[in-house]
Amino acid sequence: MRLAVGSGRWRLIRQLLAESVLLALMGGAGGVFAAWWGGQALLKMLSRGPDQVTLAISPDARTLGFTLALALGTGILFGLAPALRATRVDLNPALKEGKGASGARRGTLGKALVIGQVALSLLLLIGAGLFLRTLRNLAVIDTGFNREGVLLFHLDTDYSGYKNEDPRLAGIYRGIEKRVAALPGVKSASFSQMNFGPSQWTSSIEPLGDTGGAHRLVMSNGNTIAPSYFDVMGIGQVLGRVFNDGDTESAPKVAVLNEHAAKALFPGVSPLGRQFLQGSKPVQVIGVVKDAKYVSVREKPRNMIYFPVAQRAGYYGELAVKIAGDGSRLTPEIRRAIAEVEPNFPVVSIDTMSQIVNNTLSRERLIARLSAFFGILALILACVGLYGILSYGVARRTGEIGIRMALGASSRAVLGMVLGETAWLLAIGLAIGIPCALALGRLVQSLLYELKATDAATVAAAALTMSVFAMLAAWFPARRAARVDPMAALRYE
Repeated sequence: MRLAVGSGRWRLIRQLLAESVLLALMGGAGGVFAAWWGGQALLKMLSRGPDQVTLAISPDARTLGFTLALALGTGILFGLAPALRATRVDLNPALKEGKGASGARRGTLGKALVIGQVALSLLLLIGAGLFLRTLRNLAVIDTGFNREGVLLFHLDTDYSGYKNEDPRLAGIYRGIEKRVAALPGVKSASFSQMNFGPSQWTSSIEPLGDTGGAHRLVMSNGNTIAPSYFDVMGIGQVLGRVFNDGDTESAPKVAVLNEHAAKALFPGVSPLGRQFLQGSKPVQVIGVVKDAKYVSVREKPRNMIYFPVAQRAGYYGELAVKIAGDGSRLTPEIRRAIAEVEPNFPVVSIDTMSQIVNNTLSRERLIARLSAFFGILALILACVGLYGILSYGVARRTGEIGIRMALGASSRAVLGMVLGETAWLLAIGLAIGIPCALALGRLVQSLLYELKATDAATVAAAALTMSVFAMLAAWFPARRAARVDPMAALRYE
């Protein structure tokens, strides 16, 4: 119309560009605020529980300058093309055609962008689902030991005044164990060289006798423990016996193997009574216990050999306590009991076994939370985009809708028309997003646990979530279209 009454094309282009740049700058300002607020929320989400994440998320001058430049560039780039297209028209057909036809043509690019948003949102939702399910799989995995009801006291024994190989240390450890175990609410207590975590030692083990193979060395992890350790940790006995008070320094050197080590050292034969060399000393196997996790919940079964504290004098500062009841109430009493037996063994820190296991999942939690955050953000943006394009389409087609209803179309038919258009856009977005997610899944397969990147349940759940929220976003403009008054719509300009 403006071109028809003599307005210059470049004048119209400048006006349209000014509107586009103004909207982009307003969006950029809103984006800076949203980024600051979202960054604070993200930081709080990432720092929940045992994980502590330190990030500098306050925007500085360079960030604000970059945001301003990006907003200007976006306004010019995405405002110039529509402005050129809008002013490059044949006036006679343009004045004759209705708003519905013009709106349908102009909405093609918007619909394409919405389809892209749906596909990208689905991709991120599938990734979030995979990482969340991986975290759940790791959280409920059987570690082979008690997670709940076990407190771990870390004692500083290095500066106690005793030498590392002082034979009195074994008696002190046993005295502390008995004193702590006698407390109300404590079931048992046990010292050990180490517990679940990355601090493990490895040694070369040479099996002796007829082991079904030639002279060989087997690498194995090792741990020095007190007799009550298996009871405290809930590690089940399979063969033979575990340590007792008779396994002293003067008694024959003995060890207990886990199932994996028993098979590796003595394949095809019973390990009970057999010997192996640890260093230059022969050690006899007296029992076999079940496998457990030792370093990470992701790890595959590994060799583990347990040695008795009384036969390997040294500093062992890990006291595991099996409790019944409130651990916070028992903690002060256990501290006092330790100090009563040996005041030179100060308690450095206290953890629960569940906390220690959870701490090893910090990377998985971080990835799951980040992917969930950006998946939800992408879902919101896709729904907003879909709502906007449908609302614009309904407004442009108000006259057409009025004619349809005047000719007998029901509100339900109009509602179905708008929702049908939504379903079509959604179907195209899903058809693009699902193959992309399946193709890119191999890039994250190494981060998953007991789950395929092509897991059908996760893909279906993400697609269903996307569909439900997309249809909810479409419901409001569809309902508005269904409530159009035919007489008012026919007078709509």
